[in-house]
Amino acid sequence: MLNGLLAKNAAARPAKAAIIQAGRLITYRELDNETGRWAARLRSAGVRQGDTVAIVLPNCPEFVFAFFAAMRVRAVAMPLNPNYTAGELGRFLTEKPLRVLITDASRAPICRDSVAHTTSVIVSGEEPDMDPMAAGEPFAGDALCLFTSGSTGSTKRVLFTQRNLFFESLNFVESTGTGPDDNIICPIPLYHSYGLCLGMLDAAYTGATLVLEPEPDAPFPSRCPRMLELLREENIRVFPGVPWQFAVMADMPADVSGAFRDVAWCMSSGDMLPRRTYDSFLSRSGRRIRSFYGSTEAGSVTMETGPEEDVRFESVGSPLKNVAVSIRDQRGSAMAPRETGEIWIQSQALPPTGYDDDAERTSQVFCDGWYKSGDLGHLDACGRLFLSGRKQSVINVGSYKVDAAEVEETLLDIPGVLEAAVVGVEVPQAGTMVKAVLATNAPDGSFKECEIRAFCRQRLAMFKVPRIFEFVPELPRDPMGKIRRRELASADKYVSMIRDAVSVRALDQIQRSPPARRRTLVMQLVERHAAAVLGRDGESIPRDAGFADLGMDSFGSLELHTRLDLLFGPGLSQTFTFDHPTIAAAADELVARLWTVSP
Repeated sequence: MLNGLLAKNAAARPAKAAIIQAGRLITYRELDNETGRWAARLRSAGVRQGDTVAIVLPNCPEFVFAFFAAMRVRAVAMPLNPNYTAGELGRFLTEKPLRVLITDASRAPICRDSVAHTTSVIVSGEEPDMDPMAAGEPFAGDALCLFTSGSTGSTKRVLFTQRNLFFESLNFVESTGTGPDDNIICPIPLYHSYGLCLGMLDAAYTGATLVLEPEPDAPFPSRCPRMLELLREENIRVFPGVPWQFAVMADMPADVSGAFRDVAWCMSSGDMLPRRTYDSFLSRSGRRIRSFYGSTEAGSVTMETGPEEDVRFESVGSPLKNVAVSIRDQRGSAMAPRETGEIWIQSQALPPTGYDDDAERTSQVFCDGWYKSGDLGHLDACGRLFLSGRKQSVINVGSYKVDAAEVEETLLDIPGVLEAAVVGVEVPQAGTMVKAVLATNAPDGSFKECEIRAFCRQRLAMFKVPRIFEFVPELPRDPMGKIRRRELASADKYVSMIRDAVSVRALDQIQRSPPARRRTLVMQLVERHAAAVLGRDGESIPRDAGFADLGMDSFGSLELHTRLDLLFGPGLSQTFTFDHPTIAAAADELVARLWTVSP
């Protein structure tokens, strides 16, 4: 099924651009040939039907070559986050017997350290020339291995077939009427099910052009201006994004309205879309964001596919073609419209084996052809779905999902930590942040946040590292011994801690200081909070060094933005720390904003 898509497009539209990235254009004929060459290399490495091929690459043409090459030899592709640490990669790579791992030169050392000696590591750019391997007969068997937190907080392995993925694309294309001229840009990682299916697979299914950003590993705010240009230059019609990306674009000084003028499908998934983001983006772009509901297990489920003027913020739309949604009570009985219950999903995109590594959980969640999502909602009289809550213990941070249990296990490995609870908390101007509450046997003040963060960074990807810490004598528990997490899910102490750092009196002192002294005082405040974010409390930081050069990633930049916004009052744009990327530049901008007239 998927193994013949590229050959079909190469025959129908050989000169059509299949992939565009940073001036590199690959036609469908070239894509089909490259896929055949990579498939031949996999065969020479001993890959046979059913073998697992890990793909550890950022968004690039080589990811597409590797994926469809795996489909051509009837292997199982297992895409993984290329920003994982060696320890994280090792845990995933031992989950399922692995034949080959495909990566690039920069990641090859970590990958080689993470796999068994019997696993071949193919580094893109180093493959010898091979005779291309043609696509064979249609194949519907096992094709894709993904890991998900599912409706629980523990990681589960899901195995999809080529038939599942074929219908995943078919359902969206038939629902939206997209075709080869509806080119797709993909600001979502291809290793994520959202980017892989709504980006790469839909483009290949329709014969559209898949546009990839030039610097996919860069923080989104820094690459956003070029992405907006690509929307116009490449006639983009389909834009899959996440809420935070839309918030960033709404704050951009660029012509957002002009960039989205021809975009027909402006979709958001991966997290709940805030009303403020929806409204601000509509104001800037003239486009309504269509909330897209789905999950790794069930694929694409619902979206508003009607005229844009009918899009409603409150709804995540109607089921896509070939998908059914039912609202059930605790006994599994169907409920009437407008009654709230658990969302059950039926689709030909559902994996036939459920959770590949957990038969017990599969029997609880997959039932008679339905998937019990664990999410709560209701259907209106027109069949539109409205979400009202989630049962998951997974924390949504931007477009990423953080398994609280995994972070807790890491924290419990720190000497002196007796108990750990990890929750997601809402912080003004920042959205969801990961908070860790620790009970320790050490004296007060002996634990330093910077040291705990450094410990976590050695074992966890940056987006999983807690940003907020609280220390308590013991964690609150109910009579059954369960942690009362709701009592911990507050950011009030964090917000107060930041705001108390600069009292009204202190701001008045800054105001009354001479301009040079005023700049120094503000710079000291920015430096203090930049050091806290970087885990370098008490250290002197070069004031003219770029935040990125100091090791601050996009999550750290967002946290620094939040701290400055809380300190100096709301109103800083989402891109403040990217537009003013040094301590000195940020301080100068703050002084100019707040004290434009000398006393």
